[in-house]
Amino acid sequence: MKAKKTSTGQRQNASLDKLYFDPENPRLPGGKRTVDEQAVLQWMLQNGDLPELMASIASTGYSDAEPLLVTPCSDGFIVVEGNRRLAALKLLHKPELAPLRKKQIAEIAANARHKDITDIPVIYYEKRQDILDYLGFRHITGVKPWGAREKAEYLKQLYELYRTKSKSSDETLAHISKMIGTKPYYAKRLLDTLTVVEWAEENAFWGNEAVAENIKSNFSVIHTALSYNGIRDYIGLGDFADGKTDELKETAAEHLFDWVCGNKKISDSRELKRLNSVISNDASRSMLEKGYTLEEASEYSGEALSDFRNFMQLATAKLQEADRLSSKVRNFDESDKDYAYELARTAKKIFLYVKNELDKDNVLDL
Repeated sequence: MKAKKTSTGQRQNASLDKLYFDPENPRLPGGKRTVDEQAVLQWMLQNGDLPELMASIASTGYSDAEPLLVTPCSDGFIVVEGNRRLAALKLLHKPELAPLRKKQIAEIAANARHKDITDIPVIYYEKRQDILDYLGFRHITGVKPWGAREKAEYLKQLYELYRTKSKSSDETLAHISKMIGTKPYYAKRLLDTLTVVEWAEENAFWGNEAVAENIKSNFSVIHTALSYNGIRDYIGLGDFADGKTDELKETAAEHLFDWVCGNKKISDSRELKRLNSVISNDASRSMLEKGYTLEEASEYSGEALSDFRNFMQLATAKLQEADRLSSKVRNFDESDKDYAYELARTAKKIFLYVKNELDKDNVLDL
């Protein structure tokens, strides 16, 4: 049965069983966008605080003040705005649909004061574009802001919608930025971050499990990192990638994701500034790529005498701290003696080398 002909912007009620999840929902990661209701419900139960929303609707009912925004499909409506509310309504009506948290969902539905909510207020739009124009301001600069990745996914849809052969990327960015009340550079950075992250996802984060686990909560950190020109240049990201990945440097990107999302995460904004400085210098970048910490690599400039003095000062400070602690230790073993011996031998070697160089210079001065 086809949806009844309705005028764009008209408010009406729709049957719950004729409302379908949006397969292009920006809140869903690219790999999770599907018409499979079970897959969508599973993702939302894992990520969308769905039981809390269900409990609220179960207690107070569904407010007519929050109609779902829909477009027509062959046998009903696609919900473009309000998919989390739709999931809550579906599970309240049929808790057996829950692919996980089954017991919790069943209890909420069983104790609900309002659960047979099947006549849902909606506002009908003929074209998805009409709703997208509205969502931009609402969720990027408006009353219900999305997270950084959700904003990026939405901007990608807008960019692809308005990008034409006759309109340059800068013109398109200016247009969609004006629509959502933000600046073109912010939209550009979000789109670039999404391009890089999706590319890394396609490469399965180069087998780095720590990166794969941390990426969800680190999209905004990567977004901040890519605001630094040194970091952008390092991975081959020009002024604007425009969705293309052919210029990106895979090994460099692998390093970046490891530093920002791996086991030794660099997430503080001050550390990102230091990271930008480190990778902008050939010598310190090489140290970082070899596995040295950001702090260690930042001490290395590639100027031999300056670096020698820096490392001598660092070593002296650490040895003085070890000396202070040594008098408080009573349970040394042979390995501690071996370490102390190696330190003494290395220190003596450095001393003799410096002394010989100075003596050689003095002889030449005679």
